[in-house]
Amino acid sequence: MRAKRVTRLGALELNAVPLPAPPADVVQGFLLAEVRRRGLTWLLAGDERAQQLVARVRFLASLDATWPDFGEEALMKTGEEWLGPALAAAGSLKGLKPPVPAGAQGPLEALLLASFLSVEQQRLLDRYAPTSLLTPAGTLAKVSYAFEAVGSDGAQEGEGIAVGTRGTSPEGKAGSQGQGPTAPVLESKLQEWFGATESPRVGPLGQVRVKLSLLSPAGRQVALTQDLPFFWQNGYVSIRAELRARYSKHPWPSDPLAASPTRETNKALQAAAQEGQEGGIGKGDANKGKRGKERRRK
Repeated sequence: MRAKRVTRLGALELNAVPLPAPPADVVQGFLLAEVRRRGLTWLLAGDERAQQLVARVRFLASLDATWPDFGEEALMKTGEEWLGPALAAAGSLKGLKPPVPAGAQGPLEALLLASFLSVEQQRLLDRYAPTSLLTPAGTLAKVSYAFEAVGSDGAQEGEGIAVGTRGTSPEGKAGSQGQGPTAPVLESKLQEWFGATESPRVGPLGQVRVKLSLLSPAGRQVALTQDLPFFWQNGYVSIRAELRARYSKHPWPSDPLAASPTRETNKALQAAAQEGQEGGIGKGDANKGKRGKERRRK
């Protein structure tokens, strides 16, 4: 922003003197009006962590009214309090939104945390609305919360394979703040959920089941579900043949509930099983030799 002090007589400009810097309150008011015009989605664009923070707090507020209102109207209405000083310091919209490296905390996330959440609430946020969870295979998988408004909770398509699943449950219907929570989504390989009978749960009371986006070995979605037993009995049965043909190097057991979760190929699993057998035989031979020596000493 640039500013100048102008002296006028009616419509006649008598004098104009450039100012070294516009007054801070003028900068703040002008930029805040522009942010409100463009909206929250524009403000947080390119900052995934800030988007997810807003979405996580909205999720918790839909379950517990003691959490702050992170709806767009509420955040824009209180913009002078949490965003105003940063706007004045930045001096421009570009300065307010510097590039944020993937996974790093940007200035907007820091502002929202410091302005609205106590230290205790920040701790509870990570506990009740975690950004990652362990799969049964022991890998850490990212959990994504809905930042934009979402529609129906129906099944989606994935890499040409029909998604055989029942995705909707009373605990995870789509909706905005105050209308019930939208279930977050966890993406991981399908084989990592062999043997599992329930989706992980989030929320203050663990009342919302996470929606699982189950991926092929190539990382493409093949199913979307909150109901694993239903998926194993119906969806998995219908897509197993195609998955076996397309990814023959990976395990596709006929009874997934009896199988162990894994990320390994058949070859790796066979090698591990063989090493285990050889280790067991070696240990047995050693014990046998030890018993023979004891008998000879007697």
